[in-house]
Formats: sequence, structure tokens, C-alpha cells
Amino acid sequence: MKKNIVQSKQDSFHWMDIFDPNEDGLRDVAKKYHLPLSVVEECLDPQHLPKYEKTDAYTFLILRAYDEYATNDADTVNELTRKLCIFVGKDFILSIHRKDQPYLEQLRIQWSAISDVNKTSMNLIISDLISSVVWSYEVPLNDMQTKLDELETKLFNTRGSSAIVQQGYYLRRKSAVIKRMLRFSIDVLPRLNMGQVRESLDSLYFYADEVLDNVNSLISLHITLASQKTNEASHKSNEVMRVLTVFSVFFLPLNFIASIYGMNFTHMPELNHPLGYYGVLLIMAAVATAIYLWFRRQHWL
Repeated sequence: MKKNIVQSKQDSFHWMDIFDPNEDGLRDVAKKYHLPLSVVEECLDPQHLPKYEKTDAYTFLILRAYDEYATNDADTVNELTRKLCIFVGKDFILSIHRKDQPYLEQLRIQWSAISDVNKTSMNLIISDLISSVVWSYEVPLNDMQTKLDELETKLFNTRGSSAIVQQGYYLRRKSAVIKRMLRFSIDVLPRLNMGQVRESLDSLYFYADEVLDNVNSLISLHITLASQKTNEASHKSNEVMRVLTVFSVFFLPLNFIASIYGMNFTHMPELNHPLGYYGVLLIMAAVATAIYLWFRRQHWL
């Protein structure tokens, strides 16, 4: 378990940031700060969603920040976010998290460099912690919007429909998770009376909602275009079949006449008639003309 402490000169207040915790270390922390062990051990459970709890001795806050080390195919709450537990007492702030994050490291460096840290700085540190958690979602939302624009371009320039659906699926899952976490945070933070943080949170929530709507619209557009292409291909196939059917109808009676006179019977009067050949050709032409005129009248040609 690793600890980083920002201490006031008068020792009247300190902020301890703990990451990579273990059970033994958390027991010592619970004993030192007179915190319920069951509550402190909750910090080891990665499943918790944002929540707020206040007692006479302390305030307990769970937040979830976007994980800057999340992989491209991450699409669940545990894969995309990291839990940050914050205990606030009369003279201390205790933050506990599993893995260190750049935004927390930056805050520790920032407050360690301030020489006049005192008890009145508690609200500022808490505000900075919460703001950093909230604004951790800004960069991934901007990245998703950029990828969404690229995906929209690909939609009209490529035939790789499966790739577009897969990328759109991951964008939708990520934006839905971010929107959900911001929604839970909105329910929690008003109890802390931090109006400026609430405004930032609302802004990012509407941004996430817009990205999610755009992703859904793009996927719907892709499905519509794919259906349109399928319908066009089906229409072309039907046109080809229609032409082939028309030609077959023309030649079917002609083949029938030709097959009759192709039979090897001995007594067929037309075979010995001097105009039999021309007569059969004339009948075939008359039949073909009649079929053609009928098709024209039915508007099939």
C-alpha cells in the first residue's frame, strides 16, 4: 500500500492519498482515523457506483473517474472507470483508490507545492478532487466525437459495413457508460453544495447525451443505407428476372411450334407442302407480334 500526504505546517490538517491498498493497511487506516472497518473495506470492492454518506464523525463519498489507461475495446463500468473513495473528517481528507491516476498525481504535486495549506483548504482540495473526477470524462468524450466524425465519413466511402457496426457499437457502449456515471454523480454531488462543479457536471452530462444520440443516429443511418443497398440489389435482380421472363414468354410458343414440326412422324401434310416452311415462319411471326402487342398494352415493356 502506497501513501502520499499533503500536510499543513501547523499539523492541523492533512490530506492522505492511498493507492494500491491491501486489507492489513486498510485496517490500520480505519483504526487510526476511527472509521468503521466495514466501510473502509468497501474501498477494495471495484463494483460500487457513486454514492454519498454522511455521519456525525465523517463524510464518505464514492466517485468514479474515467480510467486514462482503459483499452480501446473497454466498454463496461469496471473497464472504463476507476473508483475513488473519499473520507472527510474534521481535520483530514482520506482518498483511497486501487491504481494511481495522472489527475491525482497532478493534484498531489499541486497541493504539495502550496506553502500555506491549512484547515481552510479542505473545501478547496475536495472541490479539486471532485472537479478532476468530473473533467476526466472530457477527453474521452472529445475522442469519441472525433471518432464519430471519422466513422460518419467512412459510412459513405467504404463498403466495410461490419467494421462500421463494430466501431459504432463500442462508441455507443462507452458513451452510455459515461452518461450513466455522470448521471449517478449528478445525484450525489448536490449534497456537497458545490455549484461550480455541478455546472461542469451538467455540461458534460449533456455532452455525453449528445454523443450517445449521435452514435445511435449514425448506427440507424447505417442500417437504413444497408437496407437500401439490399433493396436496390433485390430490385436489380427482379429487373433481370423480369427481362428473362419476357424473353422466355416470347420463345415458349415458338419453341412449341418448332418442336411439333421436329417430330419424325411419316404422315405430316405440312412437311410436303411447297409453302409449309414459309407458312410456319409466318405463324411464328404472327404469334410473336401478338405477344409483343399484348405486353405493350399491359405496360410490361
